[in-house]
Amino acid sequence: MRKSSKVTHKLLTLASVALFAFVASVSGCGDDENRNDGCDPTKGDRCSCDIANAASCPGGFLCRPSGDGNVCEPEGTAGRIPSCLDPKGLDVFAAEADGALSVSWKVNGMIDSSGGFEVRYGPGPATLDQKITVGPEARRATLAPLDNGKGTFVVVAPLGANGMSSFVSCQVAGIPHVLAFGGDVIVNAAMDGDQADPDLASNITGTRLYLAMEDGAAVTLSISSDFGDTWPTAARVTMSGQNPAIVVRNAVVDEAGMLVLPEVLFLTWEEGGNVLFAAFDPAAGTFSTPVTIGKGTNPDIALGIDGIHVAFVDGTTIQQAASTDGGKTFGAPVAVSGSLNNSKAPSVGVHPTTGDVLVAWDALEGGGDSNIYSAASTDGGKTFGAPVRIDDDMQGQNQLNVSVAVDPQTGEYFATWEDRRGGANVFFATSKDGGMTWSPNIDVGAGLGGDQFHPQAVVDVAGNVYVAFFDTTDGQRTVFSRFNEDGTFDPPLAPSTVAGKEGVVGDYPSVATDVFGTVYVAWEENRGGPDLEVFFARAD
Repeated sequence: MRKSSKVTHKLLTLASVALFAFVASVSGCGDDENRNDGCDPTKGDRCSCDIANAASCPGGFLCRPSGDGNVCEPEGTAGRIPSCLDPKGLDVFAAEADGALSVSWKVNGMIDSSGGFEVRYGPGPATLDQKITVGPEARRATLAPLDNGKGTFVVVAPLGANGMSSFVSCQVAGIPHVLAFGGDVIVNAAMDGDQADPDLASNITGTRLYLAMEDGAAVTLSISSDFGDTWPTAARVTMSGQNPAIVVRNAVVDEAGMLVLPEVLFLTWEEGGNVLFAAFDPAAGTFSTPVTIGKGTNPDIALGIDGIHVAFVDGTTIQQAASTDGGKTFGAPVAVSGSLNNSKAPSVGVHPTTGDVLVAWDALEGGGDSNIYSAASTDGGKTFGAPVRIDDDMQGQNQLNVSVAVDPQTGEYFATWEDRRGGANVFFATSKDGGMTWSPNIDVGAGLGGDQFHPQAVVDVAGNVYVAFFDTTDGQRTVFSRFNEDGTFDPPLAPSTVAGKEGVVGDYPSVATDVFGTVYVAWEENRGGPDLEVFFARAD
């Protein structure tokens, strides 16, 4: 989500509340004498491995997929949620959702599932004594409530028209445990002056976290390869720019495990009244030559099956431009906002399977208050339909600063925004029909006594929706909450250990997740003095 001009707030104190997730239930690894390539993960080396051979990693390490192949990682790192990947069959993911086990899957290649999918589960790897069947279009199932501390093991079998399965997926398992934020770390420790406006992204496994931010008048990028425990000095993207937005294209491998497309980070920002774009190659550590997309400000970026989509403000209208060649060129910007006045702060999302594009923004309708709108494209961003209003405020109050997130399995859209009805609040709505209609609005901060601002939303592979926002209830701080299918939000967590105390302000959050369900949050904070700094925390 891109932000409007900043407002200075004064701050207060923190809450400590728990969510739930899973730790992986996996067998131990072999020892390092099985390796003969000289690579030693116990010394910090990034070592390749064979997922099918536990002995390819030393004791205390597991072989897990990453953005650049399978690597040995410390067992239990970040409380990983289990998953298994099969390029010839089904990728399967397990996560906690609303106190039950949620299993989702991705179909790879041509698989006969005309009879639906059978999800088999039970208390042990060989004791899958329960099952449910879902339709051929389903990609997720919610199983029985979890028994705290006991593992649940799951496989998924596609069914043919005769109701028989030709194969069974790889197996996933999970043990519920408390998910909570640990200590926070400063991202920009070696940098002077103000660092602000963070935008955070994770590759699919969390083995590479990217954080773009403003450094004075410049845009910089920092990368963590240890799940955010440490952040090397940021690299300068441009000497003069602001409002960076980023998205990761994950690595793609073929059925033989050979790399087809490498991991790449795509960045956009505003500079000198124009919207620019560049790609970052993490393997080489280099940026591509910046490309000018068009005249404008406040860009946001999303990645779809057909390419890269950037939405931005041009004067008083919202524009969208797309690239189908990895960002080497962009098509001419396309108007999104129609005749709405004073449109600003766009957020863009892309359906994971159709490539349909949805842009949301706030705008004045006539001479009245500002409202939240969306417009959808079913042709890859070439044209957009008429704007649809998302907020259902009938009091004539202002709504602004919307953030859009997309379920990576179902394509359901989620929107969250600042809402001034009844004070300063954060509201939320969903759309299951591609943005044609939106659900009744929900107050994310219901029960909080203060004001809420600057929300950002993200969805993990299990369909859990997380919203981070600024709250003044117990001091001015960044907080974080999860949406439940019953239409409520969990009590908020506070990732910062200091913001909200003694005048320390924590604001402008950015949130990301990985395939294991770990949640990452970054925000700006004035801890230790008047200068703004960027902090990071991980919810394990």
